[in-house]
Amino acid sequence: MRNEDGGHAKLAFYAIVISIGVLGIVGLYSADFISCWIRFLTPEIIHEISQALITAALLALSVDLYLKKRLATEFVRDVSPFIEGIGLPDEFQDEIAFIRRIPVYRRDFRLSYRIRRVEAASGFIIMRTGIVFTLVNQTEVEQKYPFAAGCEDAFPEIGRARVVAAGVIGPGPDRKTYSGDALAKVLKTEGSMQTLSLIISIPPKNDKILAWAEMESIAEENDSDIFWFTTPTVKPAVEIDYPDDFEIAVHFGHRFTDPAMAPDRIMRIPPPPSKTHTWAADAAMLPWHAIYIEWKGGKLPPEIVQAAKAAPTELPPKDSDHAKSQKERSEQKPSTPDKANGTAGAASPF
Repeated sequence: MRNEDGGHAKLAFYAIVISIGVLGIVGLYSADFISCWIRFLTPEIIHEISQALITAALLALSVDLYLKKRLATEFVRDVSPFIEGIGLPDEFQDEIAFIRRIPVYRRDFRLSYRIRRVEAASGFIIMRTGIVFTLVNQTEVEQKYPFAAGCEDAFPEIGRARVVAAGVIGPGPDRKTYSGDALAKVLKTEGSMQTLSLIISIPPKNDKILAWAEMESIAEENDSDIFWFTTPTVKPAVEIDYPDDFEIAVHFGHRFTDPAMAPDRIMRIPPPPSKTHTWAADAAMLPWHAIYIEWKGGKLPPEIVQAAKAAPTELPPKDSDHAKSQKERSEQKPSTPDKANGTAGAASPF
């Protein structure tokens, strides 16, 4: 069926092109007659229009189809933003042009948090953070995508922050997992920051590469976190596993969070008054959009408080598995739109 549709489209294309050429020839030899009927067109103008039609038909029949497709693509990418933005300030036209030129974006993006109290340090939590997503290269050339993930020590006296693991699945059967010694080779530590940086090669027209990373850190029981997007991302979601006595608020830095917009594009699963664990946005997050997550610990039941008082008060050693909280987490600055770009970081299966 698809081949038949393609054949019909091809026949229709050539029929239109030939009709344009015939119309140009008729106009060329009947300019005086046509000008009698359409008085605002002089014979000279009709001659010019006819020559343009004939030229267009000849080009359509002779120019390579791939080149025509490329010319059409470049027109849509470079010219249409200014047509669509007619009457708008140049700054808005620049934003439209940027979106048209996005070579790589992320989909099925999941940002996860697992929050647990630090038993040996009242008022602190241990937080496991992960990100996972699929990379999409919509261009016809290979793209290079900077994969980045990191965390920062805020409370080294309680525990150390660390990148736990990371990985890339695809293209095809390729699978790379970084943990242990393999992870140590790609980690970089500067002051209180620990970062992972890799480059992922994405084949042309590919949407089969999955990237993920997982970090662990220490945070205060009443605190917040900001995740900044540096790569265009569609349909992001936040998943949070937290104690029942915690209050969680998730805010997407996007126009769809405006209550005046209908319908609401932020889905809560399950919806209040139940304990929501997933916030999903049916939206596109552009560079420097953000997600703001806030948590507040509640009062523990009396029996748990008494048990905590009876427990040893020794803090975990600095080199323990407890990692510290990052006050603000962000990805590496993306490369410019006309270069191979992207950024990876993602959550391991969670």
